[in-house]
Amino acid sequence: MEKMIENVPDPVFRNQVLYKILGQTGCRPEEVDNIRLKDVTGDELWDNNRIRIRASKTQDNRTVRYNDSLSFYLTQWIEKGER
Repeated sequence: MEKMIENVPDPVFRNQVLYKILGQTGCRPEEVDNIRLKDVTGDELWDNNRIRIRASKTQDNRTVRYNDSLSFYLTQWIEKGER
């Protein structure tokens, strides 16, 4: 996974964060692609290291946990204002 993260295409930082989310949460790529700012920072999600995953065809909305190590990258991603 780390080799993949080191060699992602542009936009590099955004894609590195997405790969880290994939690796830590086990979400599917299309679920991660649909994450919006409010899915990370809304309600009590940020304080509890959780990301809301929007409903897919077969599932309702759900939340997934991530490690503290991802918080730094999510903060940087949010501050850069990247989608």
